Amino acid sequence: MTASEAAMHAKQNYFCPNCGSGVNLRNGLVKIEHFGHNPGHSCEYAGESLLHIQMKSQIHKNLIESIGSKVKNIELEKPLGNCRPDVFIEGRKKSIAIEVQASTLTPEQILNRTARYHVKGINVLWVVPYESDRITNSYRPGQQDYRTLRLKEYERIMSYLYFKTLVAWNVNRSYTKGFIVMKLKDAYGDGAEFYTQDGEYQSFDGKKLKMIKEIEETHADVQLPEFQPRSCKPFSMPMANYDLPARSIMVYDWRKR
Repeated sequence: MTASEAAMHAKQNYFCPNCGSGVNLRNGLVKIEHFGHNPGHSCEYAGESLLHIQMKSQIHKNLIESIGSKVKNIELEKPLGNCRPDVFIEGRKKSIAIEVQASTLTPEQILNRTARYHVKGINVLWVVPYESDRITNSYRPGQQDYRTLRLKEYERIMSYLYFKTLVAWNVNRSYTKGFIVMKLKDAYGDGAEFYTQDGEYQSFDGKKLKMIKEIEETHADVQLPEFQPRSCKPFSMPMANYDLPARSIMVYDWRKR
């Protein structure tokens, strides 16, 4: 049962499908209906922020209006055994789970959830908050201005899950505008040029930066049908002590714009 459905029934006991502990139905005047763990609980689904709730609510509303008549069902917090996607789309040929990441999950939790969806044959789309104040305009001599983003660890994982693309949602604009996608590429530190004591000229290219990426391209008004399902093999992430699992994902095709 979803939180919206539970709000219309008499009070009863509810349990988390992931950890099995009791959860509370919260349906006040400010936030949308949702299930919540007791404070301090260690379940990976505990501790939703207001930003998280706003994001999944807006995404759900966008999908209801844009593709609601073309799919079987669209639900918030759909229990799927050991998974509970923020938004679940049951299509006529495929199902899609949208996972909003507005808090800090560990790499293991992100990769484990991704693997669970793959086993169930569900394509997952991870979405992060769009925060324009984190995007930096930089300048290199002889080049035009370019934009960079210092990634959080979970954003780095998600960018590799989707072939160096980060999918975001901006709660401060109309929900009808849809997703924001950013194509990332490697950024490098400053190189060095100097003369040795013997008068020999030396130069070194800058090293590849692990957490800072250049934003090569951005598309700001992307709807879900512009993503396509893809099944991917495991992949060893560079500069990391973990691998990406086999996964069923929704991939944005940059060539179509």
